[in-house]
Amino acid sequence: MVALALTLGSFLLILLLVRGISRPLDTAVGFARAVADGDLTQQVDVRSGDEVGQLMSALRQMNDRLNAMLRSIHETSGSVATA
Repeated sequence: MVALALTLGSFLLILLLVRGISRPLDTAVGFARAVADGDLTQQVDVRSGDEVGQLMSALRQMNDRLNAMLRSIHETSGSVATA
């Protein structure tokens, strides 16, 4: 009986660990796909400082810099068009 309880407890712990890793990774993949499809309006919420959180932070930084670059190109092209 104790062995069964330990086995079930171990299984539940493993399940929680897997979910804790896979959900944030699914979010990161979805965000990266949206940006790859040209949707730079996506926002990502960084909730942790672990490796997955660092990945999410890097993706957010990439998105912010792409937005800044596109704004700069848009402003420059407007200046060229009026010159």
